[in-house]
Amino acid sequence: MKTEKTMRETEFGARRMLDQSRKVHRDARSLERSVEVLFTDAESALRQNLAESPYATLGIAAGIGFVVAGGLGGRLAIGLAAITGRALVSVALQSAVVGVLGSHEPKQMPEEMMEDA
Repeated sequence: MKTEKTMRETEFGARRMLDQSRKVHRDARSLERSVEVLFTDAESALRQNLAESPYATLGIAAGIGFVVAGGLGGRLAIGLAAITGRALVSVALQSAVVGVLGSHEPKQMPEEMMEDA
């Protein structure tokens, strides 16, 4: 009697483990698909940024790689990140202004306005 009960408990436990392993497998497949989509989107965005502003993209990638590799610790890393961030923002703003205004060359004032001046 005790043996039958033990066998039923063992069988029940094995079935639960099998069900749980199937659930984990389904969840892992779903996660795999999500990660594939994420990497595809990230790759597309990176390629677009690289085409539009290659130096900024490479600088950011190099900085991230350096920090992830443990190149700097603590306050020095934070200070360097702040300085780099300001420099990148400055370059981005300059690019935006040049994009809006066109070239760096000043335009000539129309003749009507020159007569009024």
